[in-house]
Amino acid sequence: MKFHKNCIESVRHVLSVSKLYSINNFSYKLTENDVGIKANSSKDILTSMRNKWLYGYYGLYTNLSKFINPADRIIEKTYNYDLNSTLRQKMNIVSEMMDANFTSSMPLHISVTLKENVPTDKIVVIDNENGFNTDDIDMIIHPGQTRAQCSVFCRRSLNNVLLYIPRKYSDRIVLKNFKSIKSIETQGNILDLYNTLPSIKESRENITVSINTSLETVSVDSIENNMKVHEHPFENYSDFIPVVKAWYMSSSKLPSTSNSVHPSDSYIDNSFKSFDYFMSTVHNSKLKIYSNLSKKSLLKVMIDKHRKNLQSEESINLILENNESKVAPTVPLSTFFLKMQELLGSNYKAEFYNIIAKLETTDVKWNSTKESKLEIYTDPEFIPTVKLDPSEIVKHNEYKGFCLYIDKTIAKHLYRDVYELLFFTNWDVSITKSIDSSIAIINCEHEYWKTGNNYKEWILTKEMYYE
Repeated sequence: MKFHKNCIESVRHVLSVSKLYSINNFSYKLTENDVGIKANSSKDILTSMRNKWLYGYYGLYTNLSKFINPADRIIEKTYNYDLNSTLRQKMNIVSEMMDANFTSSMPLHISVTLKENVPTDKIVVIDNENGFNTDDIDMIIHPGQTRAQCSVFCRRSLNNVLLYIPRKYSDRIVLKNFKSIKSIETQGNILDLYNTLPSIKESRENITVSINTSLETVSVDSIENNMKVHEHPFENYSDFIPVVKAWYMSSSKLPSTSNSVHPSDSYIDNSFKSFDYFMSTVHNSKLKIYSNLSKKSLLKVMIDKHRKNLQSEESINLILENNESKVAPTVPLSTFFLKMQELLGSNYKAEFYNIIAKLETTDVKWNSTKESKLEIYTDPEFIPTVKLDPSEIVKHNEYKGFCLYIDKTIAKHLYRDVYELLFFTNWDVSITKSIDSSIAIINCEHEYWKTGNNYKEWILTKEMYYE
């Protein structure tokens, strides 16, 4: 792999103005500082993000009933395409990162700089375990913003992070508790961080990378001297930090008309494939929870507790947007929507879906004709079982939909909403479970359960579900 000859000077410039570090196990506690969400006085950033991902404009609950029909899903892909805030893209980035064990093919580009009022003699620490003082440090993440959001949502640290520190501050910004870090000194060190998708079998020696673009402006990108830059704006000046974003990756062994091997080339199609499968599958069966808890009531207490911790005025206002009422919902999901019914009047269902429709920026009529078997406004069905036995559970579930297993040992400590756990599955995954099998999300329609072929599992780390 090599840089295009026209951007060699640009690479040298980046190395001359910034100190670069390649970092693995970059903490989600650091990425929290630039994911577009600010915590309110009573909620942390993760809780605010979870509210948004479940109840927001493109949340799971607010979108589930809109995509029963495959035609609706096709229209959504066509209209929104690469809009990264959609439910499709949220679910896809979780899938991609889970599949890659949070090691992305291309590096996340993160720059930090000192804010303008920091005393000139002050040493500032960025601690991978304890964060940093936001009064001293300004952080920008891009490209890699959606991966950073995924890192926070999943409570998983990131691999393949490229950190930029302006050389003028390199002696005043100290890095602490980074156990897997490497100083980047050469062009070759940078190239080591770029990878194609595993499906691309092209030899690295045939691949050329360009960090220059002919585009003068790009939607969310700042461009300077044909390079992407991070602009850190302050009251009296701005710090511009150039980054080695790979705009193009091409192979000399492929036809010139189709020689791109950039990982981003396929993500739209992949996101649609995953989203289409999920929506088709989730609507085939009511969500069931299998557990060795002794009583259904104990499971209900668990579900209610964790919904109460998540649901708030923030969540209901996210759905109702400009509704002036500030009534906080009660705990059960069914009661939560009943509270919305009180706010909206007797014609609840029509009004509710009208509100959702108003959130759409398109005039397309979302006409879903397929009848859903998913009952999202009622609590999941409880099925007593002795232990996790995926084959028997799938058989009992008639090989339809998704289902959960929650062991009694973790029931009190599960902080996720039960429907929220569905983010952690995908079309080609048979089962997602914890290392000790105390929790599992089972894809009952995966071919393995009938044929014994193509078994695949994802592993949940404890931080992803246990409080």
